[in-house]
Amino acid sequence: MRRISSAVILSVLLLSSFISLLAFADTRHLQKNGRPAVYTLDDVPDPKSSPSWNYVSNPDSVISASTETDINVLIKELEDSTTAQVAVVILNSVGDVNSHDFGVDLFNKWEIGKADKDNGLLILLVMDQHAIEFITGKGMEGALPDVRCKYISETYMIPYAKAGNFDAAVLSGVKAVVMELENPALAEDLYSQQIGSGASVPWYERPVSMVPLAAAALIYTGLNLKGRKDRRKRVSKTEYERRQESKSYMEWKFWLLNVALPVAWLLYQWRIDPPVTWLELIVSFYIYCMILLFEKRMRFNGYIEKQYEGDRHQLYSAYAKSHSSWIGAYIFFPLPFLFYKFWKDLNQGKLRKMPYTCDRCGNTMNRIDENADDAYLSSSQLKEEQLHSVDYDVWHCNNCGNQKILNYVNYFSKYQECPNCKTHAYYHSKTVTLVSPTYSSTGSGEKIFDCLQCHHQDKKHFTIPMLTRSSSSSSSSSGSSGGGSSWGGGSSGGGGSSSHW
Repeated sequence: MRRISSAVILSVLLLSSFISLLAFADTRHLQKNGRPAVYTLDDVPDPKSSPSWNYVSNPDSVISASTETDINVLIKELEDSTTAQVAVVILNSVGDVNSHDFGVDLFNKWEIGKADKDNGLLILLVMDQHAIEFITGKGMEGALPDVRCKYISETYMIPYAKAGNFDAAVLSGVKAVVMELENPALAEDLYSQQIGSGASVPWYERPVSMVPLAAAALIYTGLNLKGRKDRRKRVSKTEYERRQESKSYMEWKFWLLNVALPVAWLLYQWRIDPPVTWLELIVSFYIYCMILLFEKRMRFNGYIEKQYEGDRHQLYSAYAKSHSSWIGAYIFFPLPFLFYKFWKDLNQGKLRKMPYTCDRCGNTMNRIDENADDAYLSSSQLKEEQLHSVDYDVWHCNNCGNQKILNYVNYFSKYQECPNCKTHAYYHSKTVTLVSPTYSSTGSGEKIFDCLQCHHQDKKHFTIPMLTRSSSSSSSSSGSSGGGSSWGGGSSGGGGSSSHW
C-alpha cells in the first residue's frame, strides 16, 4: 500500500511539473518586465531616441551595461572618423519571422547610414534562432562584402556565442568591423590575432575559413593526381598484386577519396551553418586517415595470403616483414590497430605452432624445445639466436628422423644480413669524423659496419654539411584611428551574411 501511494504521489508531482512547464512555455507570447517576449519592428527600441549617440539596442539585457557602453564608444568614434553608421540589436525572439528578413526590414525602417552614401551596417542577434545577422547598406557592400561579414561573424563571434559569452561575442565582432572600416590595409594582419575581451576562445573551436580549406583541398587533389601518374610510370606490380587487385575497385577508390570526397567536404562546409571548427576538421581527417590506412593494411594482407598460399613459413615471414614498418599505425591509430594487432599475433602464432607433416614419410613432426634445439643449429645460427636477430624452430620426425629448420627474422633488430657470411650479425658499430665542417667548407666522415660472426668490416664515406649561422628578424606594425547624429537615411538591399551558433 505504501509503495502504491509513493507511485501516485510521484505521478502527481511529475504531471504538475509538466503542466507548469507548458504554462511557462506559453508565456513566450506574454509581456515580460514590460518588454515583449516576441519583438515586432515597432517594438524594438531605437537607440537613437535617447541619447542620440547610442548605437546599441539591448532591451533584454543579454549583454552587460559596461559592454554596451564600450560598443557605443567604439561605434561613435567610427562614425566620427568615417561617417559609417553601425547599429547593434540583440533580441530574445522575433517569432517565426526569418531573422535576416527581420534585420533588412529593421535596417530600412531606421534608415541606418548616410542617405548619400548608404554606408550603414546592422548587426542583429536573435537569441532563440541562435542567429547572427549582418545587414549592409548598398554603399557599405564594397568596404564590407558579404564574405567578409560572414568571416567576422564566424571567426570572432560564433565561438564566443557557443561558449555563452555574448559580451565577448558582440564586442569582438564590433572591433573587427571597426578595424575593417578604419584601416582596411591592416585588417588582414589583425585578423590573425584574436580580437575582443573576455575568455579567450581556443584556436580549435574557431570555424575553418573556406579559403584555406579550398586551397588545401586543391593541393591535396593535385598532389594525388600527380602521384598517381608518376606511380603508373615507375611501379611494376608483382603477379600476385595483379591477381588480387581489382582495377575497377582501385579506380573507384582513387576518384572517390581524392576528388569526390574533397569536393563533397567543401560543399558541406559551404552549406553548413555554423561552419565546421578546426577541431571537427582535425577529427574528421584523423578518422579518414585511419579508415584509409586500415583498408590498405587489409588489402596488403590479401596480397600476401594469395602469394604464399600453401606455405605457412613463408606466409608468416611475409606477414612479419610487412608489419615491421607499421609501428606508427599502432601508435597514432590505437583504435582499431591495437585490436587488429591482437588478432594478427594470434593468427601468426597459429601459423608458427601448427605441426608440420613430414614430407618424407607423411607422419606428424614434433617441434624441439627451445633449449634443446641448439644441438641442431650451426654456429652462425646460434650467433643469430644469441643476438635475437633470428629465432629458429626445429621440427623433428620421430618416425624417419627427418628434420626441418625454419628461421624467423626479427625485423626490429639492429643486426642485418652480413654481405660476407650471410649471418644476421652485421651492424653499424660506430661513426668517425675525419674532417670537421666549418662555416666555409664541408666535412667528411665514415660509418663503420662490423659483423660479429665473421668479423667482416665495411667503411662507408659520407659528407658533413657546412656549418650555418642562425639569424632572426622581427618587425611590428601598429595603427590608430581618430573621432552624432541620428540615423542618416540610408537603405539596404539585403546584403550581408547569416550565421548560427
